[in-house]
Order: sequence, then structure tokens, then C-alpha cells
Amino acid sequence: MSTIWDIYTKKEMISVSPYSKIYKIEEKKTKDFFVVREINKERYEFHFKIKFNQKDILKQFDPEMILQYYNNKDTFYIVMKFYIMNLEDYIKSREECLSTKEIHEILNQLNKIFKKIKNENQIIKDLKLSNILISWNKINQINVKLSKFGSKDYDS
Repeated sequence: MSTIWDIYTKKEMISVSPYSKIYKIEEKKTKDFFVVREINKERYEFHFKIKFNQKDILKQFDPEMILQYYNNKDTFYIVMKFYIMNLEDYIKSREECLSTKEIHEILNQLNKIFKKIKNENQIIKDLKLSNILISWNKINQINVKLSKFGSKDYDS
């Protein structure tokens, strides 16, 4: 039986919570990048005071983001799509200000995301530039996703 580390290599840690770690990973065959959330089951149960349940965990994530998952005795891994960077890093990396067209597109997509969240009666607890993920499609259009790694991700 293969493990996650037979297929992927850890590249860098992205974030840490009391019960999980998030890593940027690389698929060994294709060299494509992904993100894995590594959940320590014992710490999860201690933190939330509930029994670890794989189905409940997976419900918290956008199904379109999850590519695969691995379950072993102590740890549960969720492999997800990798977004290139967050909006904060993107703005800082640029020599010039964002163009009016870029700002319009980002705000337009965020508006759609906020409407979805409102319609689901959800609350955004941690809205900040670093939780707005961006990538570009094949025709160089920006894609925006609002994420807090541990809750459902939203895109437009």
C-alpha cells in the first residue's frame, strides 16, 4: 500500500494550527505543485473535543479543491489544488500598482464570493489579503479564491 510520501515530496511549510500543518508539496512524477493539509487526529480530537470523523472533515472543504486524501493511524492528509500566491504577496511583488482592470476583476470576483457566503449564512472571521488566493488560467485571466485553510474555500 502506497503512502502520500511515495507520490509527493514536501517542499515548504505554509502554515501551522494546533492540530494541523499545511505544506506545499510536489508530485514526484509530474513535478506539479499541490497543497497538503496534514491533520493530527489526536490533536484534532483534543482541540475540538469531538471524535475524529473523516467525512465531517471532508465536508468542510470545497469538493472541487480536494484532489485526494490519505488516511493512516495517526494522521489524515488532504491533497488540494495549489494557488500560486495570495493577494498580499502579489501586491508586494509588483513594481507597479495593480491596473484598474485587475482591481476591477479581483473586486468583481470577491463580490460574487461574498454573495455566496451571505446566501449560505456564513461569517468571514479572518478576512485579509493573505487569505485571498490568486492564480491565472491558460489565457492569463486572474482567478480569485477566498480561503481560510480549515474551513470551506469560496471562489466566484
